Amino acid sequence: MDDLITWLRATIEGDLAKARAATQGDWAMFGHGDDEYLPTPAYPGENTTRGHGWNISVTDLAGPDVAAELRHADAEHVVAQQPRDTIARCKADLALLDQNAKLHQLADPAKDPRQEYVLAAGASDYALKILAYGYRHRPGWQEGWAP
Repeated sequence: MDDLITWLRATIEGDLAKARAATQGDWAMFGHGDDEYLPTPAYPGENTTRGHGWNISVTDLAGPDVAAELRHADAEHVVAQQPRDTIARCKADLALLDQNAKLHQLADPAKDPRQEYVLAAGASDYALKILAYGYRHRPGWQEGWAP
């Protein structure tokens, strides 16, 4: 379980660092895109993607910054991943990891023989396996960690 927790904490902290480094502000989608539009390749052999024209903007003190032209569904997904929301999720996930560590300190039978802490620590470990499963497509995931 220690390997899972170490990997999960590093993965979440990496996401948190990326979200903090991202442009903060209100991300929005705009444009007159067409999901069926297929642009002409810019160079021979380029694989183009259907549906350009939906733009992502980030409003901050410097003004709007267009980040990309995407298909409508892709643009909606990007906008839904606001850096502030990712930061909040990462902080909540790290708090779960911290709580798990506290439960394991209390679950030491040499310090306190009450079984409820041992049971709570076991339930917390299982909850962390479920949380980690959401990151299973990331580098370093091990199938043995699956809940």
